[in-house]
Amino acid sequence: MSSPLIHRQFKLPSGCSCSSFVIRETTGVDEQQAAFRADAREGRTTVYAELVRLSIVKVNGEKVSQPFMELENWNSKTRALLRRAYDSINDLSEEEVEVFLQAGEEVTLEPATESQTA
Repeated sequence: MSSPLIHRQFKLPSGCSCSSFVIRETTGVDEQQAAFRADAREGRTTVYAELVRLSIVKVNGEKVSQPFMELENWNSKTRALLRRAYDSINDLSEEEVEVFLQAGEEVTLEPATESQTA
């Protein structure tokens, strides 16, 4: 059973294109859709940009359609904060990676029998 997706609201400083946004954690299905959209736009976007666009749920308290196509109208400061917010939900910190790797254990596997390889 999967856990519910993370949703987080961010309030932005003055000088940004909006006062707040809510973004969500993305999934493997989103990654497939983002890859398809990036391919369809023939190099005018990236899979990452499409994932960020798919993560936006609300802007200034109002639900928005997904993918959020108004992103191109936002200023650079707002888009930079959005990317940082997206990464904070959807990426791993160096500490998380280190803990994960340290928890890995060496295992010994039995050689496959002929019936297992057939």
